[in-house]
Amino acid sequence: MIEKMWEVYENLNEIVYVSDVDTYQLKYMNRKAREMFGNVSIEQLQNSKCYEILQGCNAPCSICTNDKINVGEFYEWTYYNPVISKKILLKDTIFEENGKRYRMEIAIDMGEQQQQEQLLKSFVNNEMLVNEGLKIALAEENPEKSIISLLEYLGKAFNGGRAYIFEETSANVLTNTYEWCANTVSVQQGNLIDVDKAELEDWYKQFRQNKSVIIKNVEDIKYTSPDVYNILKPQDITTLVVCPLVYRKKIIGFYGLDDPPVDILDNVMVMLNVMANFIVSIMNSRDLFHRIVNISYYDRLTGAGNRHAMEKIISELDLSQSIGIIYGDVMELKKTNDTKGHLEGDKLILDSYRLFSKYFRKDDIFRIGGDEFVVICSRIKKEDFEKRIEQIKNEMQKSIAKVAIGHLWKPICNEKIENLIIQADHLMYEEKRRIYKEKSNKSSSESDYPFREVPLVGVHEYFMQQHSFHAEAFFRAMMHSSFGLSAFVGDLQSNIYYLSDNLRDILKTKSNMVSGLLHTWSVILSDRRTEFLNKWQYLLDNKQETFEFPYDVEIDDIRRAGVLRMDVRWNGEVPLFCTGIFIRQ
Repeated sequence: MIEKMWEVYENLNEIVYVSDVDTYQLKYMNRKAREMFGNVSIEQLQNSKCYEILQGCNAPCSICTNDKINVGEFYEWTYYNPVISKKILLKDTIFEENGKRYRMEIAIDMGEQQQQEQLLKSFVNNEMLVNEGLKIALAEENPEKSIISLLEYLGKAFNGGRAYIFEETSANVLTNTYEWCANTVSVQQGNLIDVDKAELEDWYKQFRQNKSVIIKNVEDIKYTSPDVYNILKPQDITTLVVCPLVYRKKIIGFYGLDDPPVDILDNVMVMLNVMANFIVSIMNSRDLFHRIVNISYYDRLTGAGNRHAMEKIISELDLSQSIGIIYGDVMELKKTNDTKGHLEGDKLILDSYRLFSKYFRKDDIFRIGGDEFVVICSRIKKEDFEKRIEQIKNEMQKSIAKVAIGHLWKPICNEKIENLIIQADHLMYEEKRRIYKEKSNKSSSESDYPFREVPLVGVHEYFMQQHSFHAEAFFRAMMHSSFGLSAFVGDLQSNIYYLSDNLRDILKTKSNMVSGLLHTWSVILSDRRTEFLNKWQYLLDNKQETFEFPYDVEIDDIRRAGVLRMDVRWNGEVPLFCTGIFIRQ
């Protein structure tokens, strides 16, 4: 029975022994006890007294606690045992079996207990470090800043010299994409671009086994890993921990910490392994963030900034500096799309962008419409600005793209940038009119204004079939032509308008169907153009249904004055259709 009970203690990690209280004869020692006291055999312990093996004495110990223990109670004390050279915590008790009294003692290695307590403490500290690191990283406004903040936090938390991330930029090349350096450590990121992955093959062998790399002294690898040594030694690195970054079972890089104290390298490794998945997650968020920014701020065809990017740049401009603005319009784009297809049209747009980007920074170029580019240059001298424009115009002579350019330069920006852009737009239209006049030698039947027109055949039917249309409003507007009024209807989503015969003749368009009518009318208004455009924008912003604007202009040396009245039809948030009448005074 008693032997059966002892089996419970056989594989316990603490020392356990049993002896006869009256004779001191050893009855049992578990595996741990037999190993600790010199690999005692079963035969040897059965023929030995407890004090002989456990204390190395020839007589009962003076420190024996038999007189202090009772059945069913534990007596706890500590003692340094010279036989095993350890301080141990002892728990003694007495139990009875078949009329005999037995002493059982359980001994716990105080060194192991302290080590376990320290390990437990390190686990708690690591958890706190992880939580604090996540808190700092997630508080940043974007993933790029999260990564940098997390590297700084790890570097400072472990008293390291440099924390960094290397990413695989191709199958065989690594680049140091992020780093944090302590004040006394030189920046290395610029020196670690396009590193041959083969030079780090010793590390990658470990990475493929899902292991991290610890270097306790860089001199230890001088001959065993010379390629790695030659990378680390010039950086004056002594200790190091690096951990693989893995996404979907593929190694995408690694990150690490240089020169943490040698006595905490294991702890650093544990921490880096725990944080690795979070680092990879932030990097994925970064890539997604970049894709979203790219979609939100850049034109997909050319890579130029879009209208949102332009508005952001405008909000950040230093208005006390000089500024140059270009407004460019890709000519014949719609005609090319209609007659040759959109692929050919795209070539015109790309070639136009190429012309601008050859002479101006790509960050300063914006595609704000299908055929419209704006260039905004801050801190540029007038001579330099105008020289670049002249170079663009000269190169345009041998380019497939022809761009009408309006530009202006100011020594300081003393008005809203948006107003300067409108002025450049106005100058562009003047340039466009000049180009059209030169091209066609301007016969009396041709328009003074650069409408994009469609063929004469079937335009009335074509408009009704292809564009946002309200029959009653359309025919009511057309009726006004019989009373000598000038009227039009328009598809606001496509920017296509059908003109009454009267208005067609006044504006001298070849067709009743044109694009960009309101924009062109704003050019005719000249000095009142900005007022007209602002009022139209106010209607759109406030979803109004009626619009009136007085006019007094000269067309073909004939003074025309009156009121433009328009009705706008909406579909929820979207302006679909409009009708308009020019009522002469």
